Amino acid sequence: LAAVKDAAPAAKTGGATAETAVGDFAGAFDAAPVRLDATYTTANESHSMMEPHATIAAWEGDQLTLWTSNQMIAWAVGDMAKTLGIPKEKVRVMSPYIGGGFGGKLFLRSDALMAALGAPATDVRFVGGCVRDALVGRPIHDIGARVLGEELRQRLNRTVLIENRPGAGGIISVMATRAAPPDGNTLLFTQAAVVTITPLTYRAAKYDAETDLAPIAIVADSPMLIVAHATNGPKSLADAIAQAKAKPDSVVFGSPARGSVPNLAAELLAGMTGAAFRIIPMSTSVQAVQAIGAGDTHMSVDGAPPLMPMVKAGRTRALALTADRSLPGFEGVPLAKDTVPGLVVSGWFMLFAPAGTPAAVIERLNRAVDASVKAPAVVQKYEPVALYPVGGTVAEARAFLASEKKLWARAVERAGLKPE
Repeated sequence: LAAVKDAAPAAKTGGATAETAVGDFAGAFDAAPVRLDATYTTANESHSMMEPHATIAAWEGDQLTLWTSNQMIAWAVGDMAKTLGIPKEKVRVMSPYIGGGFGGKLFLRSDALMAALGAPATDVRFVGGCVRDALVGRPIHDIGARVLGEELRQRLNRTVLIENRPGAGGIISVMATRAAPPDGNTLLFTQAAVVTITPLTYRAAKYDAETDLAPIAIVADSPMLIVAHATNGPKSLADAIAQAKAKPDSVVFGSPARGSVPNLAAELLAGMTGAAFRIIPMSTSVQAVQAIGAGDTHMSVDGAPPLMPMVKAGRTRALALTADRSLPGFEGVPLAKDTVPGLVVSGWFMLFAPAGTPAAVIERLNRAVDASVKAPAVVQKYEPVALYPVGGTVAEARAFLASEKKLWARAVERAGLKPE
């Protein structure tokens, strides 16, 4: 704020962004006469991490205008005005977002605003229901979308905006995409459960991903990790199966929420082997991890990021990875399919467009996604959060979706889940 105040005379005469013909926020920043790098905190940490952080300060006469992609700036207008020594009414925030808080945003298209920020009038919007991982401290869904979005921005030469629409098991994000114009400008970046499990477990999920959406590409795999307590758990996956067969319900198998991918992965393991595990779904990943760490459960299954720290610390033992191949970061961890043929389970991510999007548009986006997920920068950023790029053709994405819907339908039936 001091930097803005001290540079006010130059800023008032230098213009801000309206004359800057650039294709992204970074270019606009470089061209702006005043650049402010600031750190601020809010009580809503999750919202803070969801937003892109790009703000350009411009003086127009005696009024300070903040062109920003982060609507939270509006919450600090009073403090800014006080620090700058000007009335609150003299600070205005111009943002493409309006209303709601985290998870309740409505995206408003403003070509004039986006032009002022240096973005092209036609941008690509990623809609997604974000799942926050309380242990990792960063939403994996959001990381996946932003990393892919940045790579697509460069390949398509178009701005990619990320709109997180969590809630109702991902239903909100799917319905928003389904209702969007089928022009390739609104895409759904979503996880396996949202398009394969949620329609079977939520009455409100009145959609079919095969008919209401158009698959573009498989973005990444995210396999499950099966672990055991270091001292009182089974020594191997084969040992766990043998124990559960010999003494039904003697092996307590924890997982996150009922109906989640990890929980249904446990059901699939039981169904494919005939092992009578005592499967206990917890409310959250945190509770499942705490239970296995304390020895309250003998085994647990979840995505790799919440469990690997305990494996590395020696508190749990990695029994198996449910991937179809050996993956970086899991060297030495057995593959579940080598013990239970066919047990390949992933909380994968896919990109969809609204149904009716022209085939030529779908193919163009598919080629861009396929190239993007194979880019070294994407591979490098995905690996630490156990996302492994896939890519492939549109036909492969469609076939994969159909196969996964059948897989999870069997798991839901075995678990006895009914729409709620």
